[in-house]
Amino acid sequence: MRVAYPDRLTVCATPRGEALDERVFPELEAAADADVELIDMNNWVCPDPHSCAVVIGNVFVWRDSHHLTATYAETLAEPLEAKLRGTEAGAEILFDGRREISRGRACR
Repeated sequence: MRVAYPDRLTVCATPRGEALDERVFPELEAAADADVELIDMNNWVCPDPHSCAVVIGNVFVWRDSHHLTATYAETLAEPLEAKLRGTEAGAEILFDGRREISRGRACR
C-alpha cells in the first residue's frame, strides 16, 4: 500500500466523527433493547479524540474510507479478547469448561 505523504501522515487523517460514523444504527438500538452486551472498539481504531490516523504502530489502519486492513484488525485481537473475557457470554465462549480457546486453537 502506498501513502501519498509518507513523511506527513497527519495529512491523510480523517475526522473521528466521519471515520467512525457515530450515528445511532437500528441494530445498536435493538441490541440495547435486548440487553445485549456490546464491545466498543472505537478507541482502539481511533485513539485520538479528534481524528483517525492512517497508520498506528507502523500498521496501516484503513483499507479504504470505512474498512480496516486485515493486519490492523489482527492487532485488535488481544484487546478484544480481554474485553470478551470481561463479559458473561465471552467468558463462556473463550472458556467452555473443558478447554480454553485462544487465538483459534484449543489448549488442553
